[in-house]
Amino acid sequence: MKTVVAESYIEVICQCPHCGAVLDIFQMSKIKEVLDKDLRAENIDMELVCTECEKKFIVSDIVF
Repeated sequence: MKTVVAESYIEVICQCPHCGAVLDIFQMSKIKEVLDKDLRAENIDMELVCTECEKKFIVSDIVF
């Protein structure tokens, strides 16, 4: 019987409060470092810049 390796992919999605763009912020800033083992983060108040409109906003929490 043949075997394969499966891959998983994580997205952390938010919507820019300025322009409404839907962004995958997983690769931005230090998102990976603040996630706990349940893929959540509370009270992080991380400032990000929208890749579409280039305006700043704050991510306060990440829920799963």
